[in-house]
Amino acid sequence: MKLLHHLFAATALCALLFSACRHDPHVYPEPDPIPNPNPIRFDNLTVGQSSRYIGLWGEDYYTNNNNNFGYTDDTLQLKIVGLGVQGFKVEETFHFTGNVLSWLNFDKDSVYHYYLTVSDDTLRIKPSHDNYVNSRMFGYYTVKNGLALADIVAPKIEISG
Repeated sequence: MKLLHHLFAATALCALLFSACRHDPHVYPEPDPIPNPNPIRFDNLTVGQSSRYIGLWGEDYYTNNNNNFGYTDDTLQLKIVGLGVQGFKVEETFHFTGNVLSWLNFDKDSVYHYYLTVSDDTLRIKPSHDNYVNSRMFGYYTVKNGLALADIVAPKIEISG
């Protein structure tokens, strides 16, 4: 009987130890999809459109059999709040419910404004009042070169994993 008691205790201890081990110290919830009745259409912009983007973190992308990724609880929201001579004015906000990933932590409470226009099937991003665009959505090269909206016919790539 004593052996059975020790065996049960050892099994319980092993189960506890293995369940407590975790490679990633962060536990990110799966996103809860909420239908958006008026999402931003970059090829057909109108005032009142808004879209939300959930963060997806990952690492070691160059390894074929790696699945070290997950969703964050951070949400980036874009809203088209006006139309002016410079184009459609966008308000970009960042909502978070806990610790923010380190690369998003800087200026996490800021609200960014910029303008979007479409010319020659290319989305152009313009600053609202400075000489440069502050945006978490659009990086330096996208602001500099624009974002092609035309159908891309080649090269086609396949992403798996």
